[in-house]
Amino acid sequence: MASVGSSHYSESWFTFVWVVILSSKWNPVVLDELPPVDMFVTTADPTLEPPIITVYTVLSLLAVDYPANKLA
Repeated sequence: MASVGSSHYSESWFTFVWVVILSSKWNPVVLDELPPVDMFVTTADPTLEPPIITVYTVLSLLAVDYPANKLA
C-alpha cells in the first residue's frame, strides 16, 4: 500500500512543478512584434478529401485574428 500513496504524491508533485514551469513561461503578446506568416492549404485528392472541407479550411484561415499586413 505504500507504493499507492507515494505514486499519488509523485503525480501531485510533478503536476505542481509542471504548472509552475508553464506559468513562468507565459508572456503577453504585443501585436506589433508578431512575425509574418505564410498559410498554405494543401490537398491530395478530391475523392479522399471533399472540396467542402478545403473550403471550410480556407474560411477558417480568413477568420484568423492576425494583422493583415503580416499574412502572406
